[in-house]
Amino acid sequence: MTIVLETNYDKHNNVDITLHVCRTGKKEQFYTLYVEGVAWGEFGASYWCNFVQNLSHSKTDAEQKARDYAKKNHYHTVCHHLNLEIHDSPRPIFEKHEAFGIEMQMNKKRTIWYGHITPDFWNEWKKGKQAIKDAGYWVKKDGQTWLLFKRIDQDMLRFAEVIA
Repeated sequence: MTIVLETNYDKHNNVDITLHVCRTGKKEQFYTLYVEGVAWGEFGASYWCNFVQNLSHSKTDAEQKARDYAKKNHYHTVCHHLNLEIHDSPRPIFEKHEAFGIEMQMNKKRTIWYGHITPDFWNEWKKGKQAIKDAGYWVKKDGQTWLLFKRIDQDMLRFAEVIA
C-alpha cells in the first residue's frame, strides 16, 4: 500500500524519498522503518535504502511513527516526492550511484562513489570531458582497469547520515 505524503513541489527539489514500514523479527512481530531515497544529479543519481528503527507491534502506531519521523526530519520541505509504503517483508539495505551506465559503490568512509568504466563511457567522456569533470567526476587507472570516481555531494551525504 502506497500513501503519497504532502511535499513542497515549488522548490523543484531533486530528492525522492520513500518510507517503508515492514514486518520484521523472527516471528515478523515488529513493524520496522526503512528509508529509501534517490537524489538526481546532472549526470546520474544516487540511491540508498537504510534501516532506521523498529517502530511498533501495531500497524496503526507504526504508520503514525513513520509520519512523525518524516515530519521531524523535514522531508516534506526537501523532497520532490515523499511516499509511505506498508510491506509484509523487510527492505534491502543498499547504497549506490549510477552515472553513464556505470553502477558505482560507496567507499567505507562514505565520501566517494567508484565504479568500473564501461566502453560506452569513453564516448561520453570524449563528448563532454570538461562538463563531466566540472560535475565532480574523475577517472583513474587501477592496474589494467579504469575506474570512475565522484565525491559524494554534501547534500547527499547529509541524507545518507540522517537515514543511516
